[in-house]
Amino acid sequence: MTKLKAFCHLCKYCTKNKLLEHPSDSAFVSLGYDNWKKALERFQRHADCLSHKEAAKKVMQIQRPGIDCLLDGQCLKSQQLHRRMLYTVLSSLRFLVRQGLAIRGHDEMESNLMQLLLLRCDDIPDLKRWLHEKRFLSSDISNEVVKIMSNRLLRGLLQDIRDTSYFSLIVDEATDTCHQEQLSISVRWVDDVFEIHETVIQLINVPKTDSATLTACIKDCLVRLGLPLSQCRGQAYDGAANMSGHIRGVAAQIQEIEPTAVYVHCLAHSTNLSLQAVGKNVLPIRDALDLVMEVGQLIRFSPKRSSLFSSLQEQMSPGSPSLKPLCPTRWTVRTRAIEAVIANYGVLTEALTEIHDNGRDEYALKAGGYLTAMERFSTYFGLKLSHLVFSATEQLSVSLQSKNTTVQEAIGCADVTKKFLQDQRNDRKFEAFYLRVVEEAKDLASEPTLPRHKRRPQRIEFSSCPGHRFEDAKSYFRHQYFEVLDTACGELERRFQQRGGMSVAATLEKLFLDASNEQRIVGDFPEEIRQYSNDVNLQNLQVQLQMLPNLIKTYNQMHPSTAIKRVTSLRTLCEVIQSISGSRIMFSEVCRLLHIALTIPVTSATAERSFSVLRRLKTYLRSTMSQQRLNHLLLLHIHKDRTDTIDLVSIAKEFISINERRLSYFGKI
Repeated sequence: MTKLKAFCHLCKYCTKNKLLEHPSDSAFVSLGYDNWKKALERFQRHADCLSHKEAAKKVMQIQRPGIDCLLDGQCLKSQQLHRRMLYTVLSSLRFLVRQGLAIRGHDEMESNLMQLLLLRCDDIPDLKRWLHEKRFLSSDISNEVVKIMSNRLLRGLLQDIRDTSYFSLIVDEATDTCHQEQLSISVRWVDDVFEIHETVIQLINVPKTDSATLTACIKDCLVRLGLPLSQCRGQAYDGAANMSGHIRGVAAQIQEIEPTAVYVHCLAHSTNLSLQAVGKNVLPIRDALDLVMEVGQLIRFSPKRSSLFSSLQEQMSPGSPSLKPLCPTRWTVRTRAIEAVIANYGVLTEALTEIHDNGRDEYALKAGGYLTAMERFSTYFGLKLSHLVFSATEQLSVSLQSKNTTVQEAIGCADVTKKFLQDQRNDRKFEAFYLRVVEEAKDLASEPTLPRHKRRPQRIEFSSCPGHRFEDAKSYFRHQYFEVLDTACGELERRFQQRGGMSVAATLEKLFLDASNEQRIVGDFPEEIRQYSNDVNLQNLQVQLQMLPNLIKTYNQMHPSTAIKRVTSLRTLCEVIQSISGSRIMFSEVCRLLHIALTIPVTSATAERSFSVLRRLKTYLRSTMSQQRLNHLLLLHIHKDRTDTIDLVSIAKEFISINERRLSYFGKI
């Protein structure tokens, strides 16, 4: 029978590793103790011996970590804490730049960043102590982090653009609060699922606005961002001579390098120019708009007069809208200002009367002049006529500002507006409009009268026939009514009959719609299509276009509940191609040309919107920021969806890896 023996683990371990200075008890080390009758007494004596105590002390020293290990552990904990605090600062900065808020303040403690971090101290226990150390919280550090975030976002945008084969340029210029000329460059591109994107990529402070300087700035921007001009297929600018000049304009110089980069005069700007022509050339519209602007400025620019108007408004017309400023440049948004004057016509008359009677300054004289004008029926008639035209064209302008609007849709919206105005041009509609205005003006203005007949001097009279005289006031206002409608329709017709890019985009869209609706394409492709022979194989395109109706029929069989009777827009064709697997490969040339058609812009509204962001970011109090910082803030504020998805861990890793000091403070991620 095998006997059980007891050993001392501590003594045996130290003896084996030669750690003991005193001799060990062999009974508990090598032989083993098995005299169980006196076991307790023997165990106690062994525990009290010097060799066992020495062994216990040696083992305890081995198991206890050294000072270097303790320091390393404390350093790792500190670095983890510092990294958590860094993530907190990064997330706070991301929030501020996303919302377009200022990061710094009058002093460091009153800055938005510091106050936001102090607010978050209630939720993050160690943040207050870290803020007290004031490490990595300077304005230079904030600007560096914003730069890293902006560059990360811009690289992602450019990669998405490069993944597509084509893009278009949308460029416009404006003056910022420092009276510096800012050139906004945006890119329009279409992704693999035919979704249209318009992306602002840069603001450039240009010294001059001549075509050569602007062209050089655009080319330099594209080179630095890695976007080859050979892939540009469209341009959208306003109608200024430096942009649209057919010889040395920016569009012409870009087309000299890349002929397929067709130019489109922004259709929203064309609508604006149409209304501008109406407002300047037609007397009743011009006088009505001038009155709206002058009366609005007289009331709103003085707290005393504004208070007087508000009190009269509460008494006479509660619930009516307040006076709106008349936009000096965007004519298509003047409807609300005109509506406000019409709704407060009686209130304004009473307010101007009181200002004129109780005042002795120049504003009292102006109020008297405006009051005299408002008491005339022609003024109220001009306001109502202006509202009729501007309200219709404002709906057209809104529809043209969408990035998804195609050329055919834009032309269709313009035709609807023209038909509406033409429908108003008949005696029956004039009769109803005139009677309605006369009825509304009974208590607001005088009776309709003919203006004083002006006889032309004999030195400029080249005919013996007397000038035309209207029979009565009604015939005079009928003439004005028809003149306004004719001018508006004529200007819209002229502005929307563009050549160049508009005709190319319209031809491309018509080609796809005709082929999808089984209208046979006879003969060769027109020149607008043949210019893309380097982009698409025209022979394969001809075959694939003939097969498009069969693709539509296949879609109808697969989706009988949403069967397509007739293809009326390119979006419908894109949905069909997306819904049928393999069609992108089978109709590769159609897809490529479809990408080009969707890439051509019809409006420069994206560049205009970037100027609205510019006014929010570069204010009077933030006017000293550098151009580089302005671009960083602009990108992060405009592309909020991408800003929200920025990986803060990767941002922190890039920030820490810049120098060894940061690496030792935050540790390696």
